[in-house]
Amino acid sequence: MVSYLWALLAALNVTVCETFFASRGSYWKDLWLYTPMALLTNYCIYRLVRSAPTLVDGLIIFSLGTLVLRTTSAVFVLHQRLSPGTWCGLALVGLANVIRYAWR
Repeated sequence: MVSYLWALLAALNVTVCETFFASRGSYWKDLWLYTPMALLTNYCIYRLVRSAPTLVDGLIIFSLGTLVLRTTSAVFVLHQRLSPGTWCGLALVGLANVIRYAWR
């Protein structure tokens, strides 16, 4: 259960960092903001790998969280149109998480 927390925290941090970058456009000007976010992301992924039952379990949780948050950010914050492939990928990663949970 702790692995869910680390996966979602890492996914949230990655999504916030990418949303800031997409909306601001300048990387060097905001380097002071991106550096701590990158360090926090790396720490969360380290804790995720250490706390997940297996590496694949941790990455499925992280993938689902990241994809859901990126999709939400793209649609509601950045007002971007998403391709059907993105929606299909979201469904497949969600299905992988359900299957992983059901076949324990």
